[in-house]
Amino acid sequence: MIGSRLGPYEIVSLLGAGGMGEVYRATDTRLKREVAIKVLPARFAGDPEMRQRFEREARAAATLSHPRICAIHDVGSHEGTEYLVMELLDGESLAERLSRGPLPLDQVLRVGQEICVALDAAHGAGMVHRDLKPANVMLTKSGAKLLDFGLAKLRERLEAPASSLVETRQAEEPLTEAGAILGTISYMAPEQLEGRPVDARVDLFALGCVLYEMATGRRAFPGTTKATVIAAILSTDPPAVSSLSPGCPMALDRLVRVCLAREPEARWQSAHDVGLQLGAIQEGPAVAPPTVAPGRVRFLPWAVAALAVLAATALGVHGLRGRSVPRGNTVVRFSVPPPAGTIFPGSFEGRAFALSPDGRALAFIAAGADGSPRVFLRPLAALEPRPLAGTEGVNSIFWSPDSRSLGFFVGGKLKRLDPASGEAAVPVCDVRDATHAGSWGAGGQIVFSALQGDTIYAASTGGGSARPILRADPAKKEASFAWPSFLADGVRFTYLVHRPDGSKVLMLFDPGRPPREIGPIASDAQLLESGFLLFVREGTLLAQRFDPDTARLTGEPVPVAPNVDYFLSTGSAGFSASRDGTIATHFGESSDRFVWLDRQGRPGSSVVSPGRNMRMVLSPDGGRLLFDRTRPGVGTWDVWILDLARGGEERVTSAPETEIAGAWTPDGQGIFYSANRGRSPQLVRRDLETGRDEDVTPQSGFQQAQAVSPDGRTLAFLERSPTRSGRFEAWTVALDGTGRRSALLPSTFRQSEIRFSPDGRFVALVSDETGRPEVYVTAFPPSGRKVRVSSDGASLMRWSRASGEILYVSADRKMVAVPVKTAPSLQIGEPTTLFDVQGPRRWTGFDVTADGQRFLAIVPEVSGFEAPLSIVTGWSPVAGASGEAPATGGR
Repeated sequence: MIGSRLGPYEIVSLLGAGGMGEVYRATDTRLKREVAIKVLPARFAGDPEMRQRFEREARAAATLSHPRICAIHDVGSHEGTEYLVMELLDGESLAERLSRGPLPLDQVLRVGQEICVALDAAHGAGMVHRDLKPANVMLTKSGAKLLDFGLAKLRERLEAPASSLVETRQAEEPLTEAGAILGTISYMAPEQLEGRPVDARVDLFALGCVLYEMATGRRAFPGTTKATVIAAILSTDPPAVSSLSPGCPMALDRLVRVCLAREPEARWQSAHDVGLQLGAIQEGPAVAPPTVAPGRVRFLPWAVAALAVLAATALGVHGLRGRSVPRGNTVVRFSVPPPAGTIFPGSFEGRAFALSPDGRALAFIAAGADGSPRVFLRPLAALEPRPLAGTEGVNSIFWSPDSRSLGFFVGGKLKRLDPASGEAAVPVCDVRDATHAGSWGAGGQIVFSALQGDTIYAASTGGGSARPILRADPAKKEASFAWPSFLADGVRFTYLVHRPDGSKVLMLFDPGRPPREIGPIASDAQLLESGFLLFVREGTLLAQRFDPDTARLTGEPVPVAPNVDYFLSTGSAGFSASRDGTIATHFGESSDRFVWLDRQGRPGSSVVSPGRNMRMVLSPDGGRLLFDRTRPGVGTWDVWILDLARGGEERVTSAPETEIAGAWTPDGQGIFYSANRGRSPQLVRRDLETGRDEDVTPQSGFQQAQAVSPDGRTLAFLERSPTRSGRFEAWTVALDGTGRRSALLPSTFRQSEIRFSPDGRFVALVSDETGRPEVYVTAFPPSGRKVRVSSDGASLMRWSRASGEILYVSADRKMVAVPVKTAPSLQIGEPTTLFDVQGPRRWTGFDVTADGQRFLAIVPEVSGFEAPLSIVTGWSPVAGASGEAPATGGR
């Protein structure tokens, strides 16, 4: 076959062979893409039954379209040869991986959940795989994919039982030839072996076998002959997973045992439920066992009933499947990771995730490789989320009180969307500011505020313009507002006030009455109908009794969750709650590593930084590193300097509010950084010899120092736009004491990453005016004209001081070098890809040495942006409470 053609497909090489056909790598000459082709073996070509089964495989598999299932592109026949064209997957099979030993526990749980997602999709389409085994699971960069539905069975057309066993066949012979039982025997359920009718539960038995093998590195039912394997499946129990893998939690041991029950009725009843169990194990054990009414599922006496129904009942909300949520003293914990290839953007500029008030769904924002954030929706009864079209570039999200609609900010507009309708998002009103927080109340009223803006607005979902309902009053020591959140009545709401001195206080707005102070709370807050106020203090989510009629807090706050994502400068707090006592939180701790790399991307020495880092800049002589780091448990940032030769660190700032690293002076004797001066960070110069600070610009908006011109006369900086949602604009300020400012490149688009050329005659910056960020160069002083440097997207960017190259990270995460000459005129050379910026965690920053030969990158060790959301259901905020779940209003 090698070198021949099947229709438009040119055969390149043999990938493998099995009982249902041979698989080849091929090229689709029409679309110029690589594919995999399964060919019916010639020895079966004249067998009508085998041809029928092959056609059934094609028909069945082609009906499935799911990211966890290998896609079918085409089916054809060429000169009597039947073939199936499939997606060519880059990776290795689970069988190949298991040949090297068992998988780590986290991989067992992740791969297991991904297999469950694939099976749930197939079973939902009325299809049973019947041949699940490690060889039919492909491990790719995007996760596990299920292969080969060649033995799939449409439930609507039940076939006759398999023929009797033929135990004299050679072990190496395929089990799918006539006279043999379909499937691979070591993973077959007892009902398959006995020729009884089968359904989706045979796949759950096989799944248990696969989980067992992943965790232990050995088969659940080993044997030297078919007879011994069959006898083991029908009459013996395998050793406990925990006895072969000491680090295995007992919960996984019990889960596998339920999968391997001999009677189908005693197993888990759906792949969906197994996936929920694996997620619960990944997060941690349940705090209390649930109480459930008996159902159609019967469990073996040795099965632990609490675990067996834990996620399936406590998490089986109406969502996709219409299940109900049991009430009672049930506390269940599980996690929701970001979708494959995405990260959570963090919540410091908006409410990045929100539980629906009825507790049935979670909406969250995640950003892909292109850097564009969008909304994903995950019913808690499902295992995977789906992206919502029309939400690209979203800033912040919130739910309607009836849990049917979402509100969000994008592109200078407030919009609403009904995910179930499939209709496009509907604009509610235009918004001027960098809006970041909204709340949906009664009668279709939405209130929202800007990021530390001085006004809270109200808008009607029916349309029209937003109207101000609260304005900051300096006479009342009000600098800005943030985080409005309706109470359950949909009329009153809480909001955060930033004081000019940097302190914060939570207020209550009640129409017809003056706003009342609740207390010195410095975070977003949410009031539960049960009378508890949720808020964050020093990274811990707390609950405290609150009476909205008197605006008074009583009692002591009760800890709910530690290490919650929290930023003191904005009051952002990573949590959300719903009526049924479900609470979502986001882990807030991170640890980064500074890693040296050469121009081939080969890593060298590294230094661990205990915290999250946002910006880093090498000193002019390359001997020191200016960077910022989160203060653990507080939610603020401090500026640090690292001596790269000796390894010692010096903390430059330690004010209660946030400071952000910016730029070095050309002589290396001073730095520029952003520091809160009441309302928001502004530019400050620090003399490293004397320790004296000098304000560079008057208070305006959120400012971030970027670069100093080589002559030391000009500072380039970014300032949050007062009129465009969530966008920064590029500015320069004279450093001669006059404070003269000018726009670097006037634009209505998002700008970032400003760098001067080595001779100071030009400036490079990143702007998204093409629809995605790209690098541009403009003359300095500005002429208004610019030249585009990149064409493949750009995020992080530097201009090498000696080599004259512009270096940037492209949208597909490659380090790209572009030679640039600035004299006698600007000349842009051809881009060269140096290396892939790949790995399990994406860079958050980098700089380059003066000669352009080495890179220093911030690589997250433990990334809060990749950490999953933690979900707790049935939580009660007070020990000794009745256990009735607290409830929230819309938010």
